[in-house]
Amino acid sequence: SADRPVRLIEGCFRLTRDTLWGAKAGEPIKLPDFHEWHLIRPIFGWRRLDGTRRFRRVSIWIPKKQGKSFLASEIGVYLTVADGEASAEVIVVAAARHQAGQVHDVARTLVRQSHSKKLRNRVEVIDSRKILSYRAPVGLPCIFHAMASDAETSEGRDASAVIFDELHVGSRKLFESLQYSGRARRQPLFISISTAGEHDP
Repeated sequence: SADRPVRLIEGCFRLTRDTLWGAKAGEPIKLPDFHEWHLIRPIFGWRRLDGTRRFRRVSIWIPKKQGKSFLASEIGVYLTVADGEASAEVIVVAAARHQAGQVHDVARTLVRQSHSKKLRNRVEVIDSRKILSYRAPVGLPCIFHAMASDAETSEGRDASAVIFDELHVGSRKLFESLQYSGRARRQPLFISISTAGEHDP
């Protein structure tokens, strides 16, 4: 249901920095209305008759300083620990590795500072490899990781979800190599998220 990701984000996570809307670092997250009602609830709430999610491709364009990295991180952690995908592989990728690493760094901090002891105990953070590994009840561990932008290394992936950060400066070759990486999955999700830019209209 659409309530599930909202409950996880607002019930388990704290802000890692002060926000423009007045909330302070360390306070429980309260999703801005446009994050909750225009993005998270539609993405995860709409279902097909077989119970799988209706929307498989999402394009998000957000002005600067409106919580883009936070949003991508929250969604990435949810897809890793609570989406119900067995042996999930969630990839965050960007034109530059440090850029993808920024989203992953926020996700890592969300987990480490979580209200939920159960979540903290079941997620292993591997800093050197930019990996979050979740010990799921069944199947292999679910992982959330930042990936280098080298398109050759993206071939052959079996991603349950891809978050392509800063699409407006991304590589078309990389985009095309990842957009069908979840074709063997039951309900793959490909999210592109970016600030508006004019690098390559």
